[in-house]
Amino acid sequence: MNFDFSPVWEGWQALARGTGVTVGITACALLVGCTVGLLVGIGRLHPQRRALYALCTAYVAVFRGTPLLVQLFIWFFGLPQFGIMLPAFVCGVIGLGLYSGAYVSEIVRGAIQSIEHGQTIAAQSMRMTPALYTPEGAAWVDRLVAYLDANHRLFAEGINATAGLRMMPMQGTYLAWVDFAGTGMEPQEFTARVEKGAKIAVNHGPSFGRGGESFLRF
Repeated sequence: MNFDFSPVWEGWQALARGTGVTVGITACALLVGCTVGLLVGIGRLHPQRRALYALCTAYVAVFRGTPLLVQLFIWFFGLPQFGIMLPAFVCGVIGLGLYSGAYVSEIVRGAIQSIEHGQTIAAQSMRMTPALYTPEGAAWVDRLVAYLDANHRLFAEGINATAGLRMMPMQGTYLAWVDFAGTGMEPQEFTARVEKGAKIAVNHGPSFGRGGESFLRF
């Protein structure tokens, strides 16, 4: 089988121009899709705002429920029937942008709603808000990190100075992991004493899998 590439070499200039147009449409459509998707995704987070929620839901249902080619045909061939003439480039950007925006909106909505409610409560309890980055916020985070680090070091000193207890390497976002196997106490008894006496919230190692029966996460 012989392949004839002569038409490709002869028309490379036209192909190069087409590639440039394709890249341009893709870049503009991505910008439109991300912007629209972000706004619509946020709009679908609050069903109690019925008008906004219904409008965003209808947009997602229509643009995700119809083929992209049909939408492009409507933009390019349908609008002229009403006297609206748009360049092919603009039709491509609008069609691809709004179509991808419907999918981006679900990505945004799903990502935000995947955050556990407890994380939101914890952030609100520390007077955190959905504010944008500010120098004051960065300074507050630095102070918080220093505060937590000092607490961890103080806690570690107290644990290591207590017979039968041993600090374990830090993992995750817990203040400390403590191995209490040397105390000879049962997990329930040790947990009860810590929670009732020291008023410190803990998690049993067994609740996170086998092998953690003798340590607690603070």
